[in-house]
Amino acid sequence: MDSTKLKYFISAAQSLNFSEVARNFYVSQPTISHQIGLLEQELGVELFMRQGTKLHLTGEGEFFFPIARKIVDDIHDASLDIVRYKQGKMGKISIFVTETCRVAFQRCIAVFSKNNPGVLVDTMIMSSPTQAETIISGEYDICFTLETLVKSSGRFDCLTTHQDRLCLVLPESIPLPENMKDFSFLNDVPFIGLHPTNSIFLHNDTQQIFQKKGFTPHLVNRYNRMDEVLLSVNAGLGFAILPSSIISYNPSRSINSIQLEDGGYSVDYVAAWRKDNRNGAAELFVSTIKSIYS
Repeated sequence: MDSTKLKYFISAAQSLNFSEVARNFYVSQPTISHQIGLLEQELGVELFMRQGTKLHLTGEGEFFFPIARKIVDDIHDASLDIVRYKQGKMGKISIFVTETCRVAFQRCIAVFSKNNPGVLVDTMIMSSPTQAETIISGEYDICFTLETLVKSSGRFDCLTTHQDRLCLVLPESIPLPENMKDFSFLNDVPFIGLHPTNSIFLHNDTQQIFQKKGFTPHLVNRYNRMDEVLLSVNAGLGFAILPSSIISYNPSRSINSIQLEDGGYSVDYVAAWRKDNRNGAAELFVSTIKSIYS
């Protein structure tokens, strides 16, 4: 059952005149009669009957008319959807967002969703790259994450979105020293950390900081999310070392944060996309990224 036969039938059902249908479609009347006859054979019913010189729909024809219109409409819509999908105006994008990249991601998604309301953006926000192997394998169309992670794989193109610095975060109740040469003022303050399997990069950087300061922390709480660490500091449970982006994204009036000035305590973040991408919607999102961060 092809759409051409259905279009002939719909036009004939509306005009009840095969000659008029033939003129509208620039074909001969015998062609219309033949195609309608083939459709009737395919369906196993008569769609039209003649009473004298007048053409009428049979009961089966009246029943089939709305069905035929829906089929033709669906075929037309499907054709448009395919074109829109190829252009990236419909479809789905999978995006991985490291917790420290939420601001960069929100800037992009705000612009993209306004311009492409037909695209579903499926977003996974996780604490610093907890799924390194998944990212590198290319499961996601786009990633907002650590530069070192995606560049080492060689499978991504990327743009830098921001640089983040590590900060010492502690409750307001803890008096601050005049200088930060060492962490001795934290000897009696519990440390709140991240589980190393959830944020290996931050865990390693934190351990290096403690080694340089000659300080051994007393770990009392450990979480899989940075925002939970910050909430615990805010509750007065102890101190932590966190990226400045987490602190700015979750402002609190009950903590102090001190940026660690050593140049080694900064990290670069990027928006990255697969070099072998064939997703039109993802290409549109990449264009949005470039318009903001190029």
